[in-house]
Amino acid sequence: MRALSAEISVIVHATEDPAKVSQALKNVFPNTISDDIKLTTQHLEGHHGNPIKVLKTNLTKRKLVDQFLSHLLTNLNADDLKTVANSLESHMDEEGNLFVRLDKQAAYMGEIRSKQEDPVRIKIKLVDEVGKGKPSIDSVRKMVEDYEKVR
Repeated sequence: MRALSAEISVIVHATEDPAKVSQALKNVFPNTISDDIKLTTQHLEGHHGNPIKVLKTNLTKRKLVDQFLSHLLTNLNADDLKTVANSLESHMDEEGNLFVRLDKQAAYMGEIRSKQEDPVRIKIKLVDEVGKGKPSIDSVRKMVEDYEKVR
C-alpha cells in the first residue's frame, strides 16, 4: 500500500489569530518538508455573516506525502494510533481515503494529538500495492499497527 496524496486543512474562525492557526497547521509537517508547503486561503462567510478562512495545502509529490504520513503516524501517541487502527471503518471512505483529525491547539504547541472538534483535518489518499485500487481495511490497519510496534 502507498499514499498518493494528502490534503491538510484547518478553519480559522473570526475570533482566532490567523498567524497562530497557520503556525498550528505548519507544525503538523516534518521540518524536512515545511519549506515545500504552500498554503492557500479560502475566504468564506459563516451562518451569522462572520468571516471564516480555510487554510489548505495539498501534497502530491510522493516523497512529501510519504514523509508527511510517516511523521503523522510516528508522532501520534499510542492511544490515538490504537483508536485509528480499531475504528478504520469510520476513518476511511469507499475510495480509500484515510481521515484523521488533529487538535488545533496542540498542533500550535508542536504536538500531534487526535481531536474531533475544530480540528486540523487530514485526508490521505491510499492505494493498494498495484496503485490502482483502494487498500483493504486490514492492510491499512497493519500499517498503523506497525507504527504502534515501533514505539
